[in-house]
Amino acid sequence: MAGNIYQIEKLSYPQIDKLDRQKAVLIIAISPLEEHGPHLPIGVDIFNASFFAEHVAKLILADHPDYDILMFPALPLGTQVYKRLGSFYIKPSTLYDIVYQTGRGAAIYGFANIFVLSAHGTPKQYVAIETACRRVSRKDKVRMVCLTGGLAVKFLNGQMYEAIGQKLNRQYSDEEKMLLKYDYHAGWWETSMMLLKYPELVDKSYTELKPYLKDPVTRKVITPDIPKLGFYGAPAKADSAFAEASIEVLNDYIKSLVNRSLAGENITREANTPFGRYLIFHPFFKRNLYLTIAAIAVVAALIAIAYLPH
Repeated sequence: MAGNIYQIEKLSYPQIDKLDRQKAVLIIAISPLEEHGPHLPIGVDIFNASFFAEHVAKLILADHPDYDILMFPALPLGTQVYKRLGSFYIKPSTLYDIVYQTGRGAAIYGFANIFVLSAHGTPKQYVAIETACRRVSRKDKVRMVCLTGGLAVKFLNGQMYEAIGQKLNRQYSDEEKMLLKYDYHAGWWETSMMLLKYPELVDKSYTELKPYLKDPVTRKVITPDIPKLGFYGAPAKADSAFAEASIEVLNDYIKSLVNRSLAGENITREANTPFGRYLIFHPFFKRNLYLTIAAIAVVAALIAIAYLPH
């Protein structure tokens, strides 16, 4: 019977085989375990990815009751993490391989719709995932899409804060706008999300933490008089209402992407980040760079040998 959400690991293969795989969606949440300041657990990113994966599952069934949803076990994996106790790193190429092989496995078994969600907003994380999704889609003629890359960029660039303020019926002061501009790790938003979903895991000291602001592009610290404690933003501003309003704003964006994808539209360009344009963020950049250097060295050596006196 359609219209169900399943934890795929709890099903037997005959149960999976009975599903209409053209009207089944596999959802994969993947994000690293990473330090998130002195006030939040290291599981923030995978908690958020799992929450939005479950949220997407409910959105799909609300509009497509004839579909079934398969939730893949959340994968606590990621790259480009902050190098601090509590962070667990894998190489971008490893992340790519995991996403690619997982997607291929589902595609080979006939699943036509695969959605991936990550709540770790770093360029190398998203490019590795997006590259793997695109390759599976091309190779197996399925729709495998990372839903959260473009969304994360819009959110971190501050393009959604005005809408969140409208949901809360408030306007942000100039100071608050600056705090939101540099809020990208264990700050206002992530602390708010944890207060909403896992309040028991939030250390009450968050209310006493002064904003630590750093420009992610120039790396300039804007609040040099504040000690670095593993967060970037203003966790003391957090409250669950801010998280609820942000979910409402994100909801319309995600819902549109999902419905258009299920209708057969290629949403990859809109759903993905712009970081894929830059070779430095690609999962095999270092390997390809070293191979290129080695090839140039070999060619140079051969040319040199050819011009040696005989």
